[in-house]
Amino acid sequence: MSVKRSVFGRIGEEQVEAFTLSNRNDIKARVISYGARLVELQTPDRNGRFGDVVLGFDSVESYATSPLAMGGTCGRVVNRIRNGRFVLDGRSYELTRNWRGHHLHGGAKGFEQRLWTPESVSGNEVTFGYVSGEGEEGYPGTVRARTRYRLDDDDSLTITMQSETDRPTMCNLAHHSYFNLAGHDQGTIEDHLIEIDADQYTPLDDDLMPKGTIEPVQGTPFDLRTPKRLKDCFADLRRIGIADGFDANWCLNRADGTLRPCAKVLHEATGRMISVLTTEPGLQIYTAGTFPERLGGKGGASYRVFSGIALEPQIYPDAPNISHFPSARLDPGEVREQVMRIEIGTF
Repeated sequence: MSVKRSVFGRIGEEQVEAFTLSNRNDIKARVISYGARLVELQTPDRNGRFGDVVLGFDSVESYATSPLAMGGTCGRVVNRIRNGRFVLDGRSYELTRNWRGHHLHGGAKGFEQRLWTPESVSGNEVTFGYVSGEGEEGYPGTVRARTRYRLDDDDSLTITMQSETDRPTMCNLAHHSYFNLAGHDQGTIEDHLIEIDADQYTPLDDDLMPKGTIEPVQGTPFDLRTPKRLKDCFADLRRIGIADGFDANWCLNRADGTLRPCAKVLHEATGRMISVLTTEPGLQIYTAGTFPERLGGKGGASYRVFSGIALEPQIYPDAPNISHFPSARLDPGEVREQVMRIEIGTF
């Protein structure tokens, strides 16, 4: 196991560092300090041929100007907050409204658009830190966040996100890579199979905001308790008037805060698969249905609609405004730890 340190580029006057983690099976994960971000994941297919399975860009500038959060650590609160507003201890807070009049992924400049500090590097892991000041994007309190990437010899990449605060606030971090197991430059994910361990989900209104209800997946296109091809999922969604694929939250089974399996994605042609484990109660799935028709990616790739799938374990969207959802409140003295483990394999 090793970590190779290099320079990825610059953002303004600041240097952006890159770290390439490798294990004994030659799997490689490359992460950068801008956004505590995963920019490359090299994994083998069933014949041992390696390919990069996460979408991304070649330059810091492209990450800085993209609204797609590719590979980043999103916060202070990931996902959507209705009308960019919440009430905490009787006081109303107004956040940046950066998406359809709502607050998305921490605002106009969320955590994935900030330069983090490499705090420690060891044989198989790197930890980044970021301090989000009082009032940033409208949030109360100063939050100290850390994201640790660890690549082990069992072919698992573990992403551990921690947050602490000096006064009550809202905080909900999530990792936001887009995966394409055929290879990041190999077209769409429509031929991928997906399975999610969830009996319920949180339906959305026409503005993609949670209605506040928790409903069974049975009998809906959101029933992914057995593997289903994404192309078929998209057809089912179109029949109920949803044209852009998945952009929704599943309420995970056995959500007791322990690390447990929640989803699998498989690609039959290459034999690649990933299993996702999490400590979190929810899993947001976004299948890039609103991507541009042509988006220049790394290595000359051209991305388009349905080019990747983001699997985002997290607390439910708009949790600060819906009291019966799991709480996103963070208090002084508390260390919130949110873990996502990606187990890489073939079949």
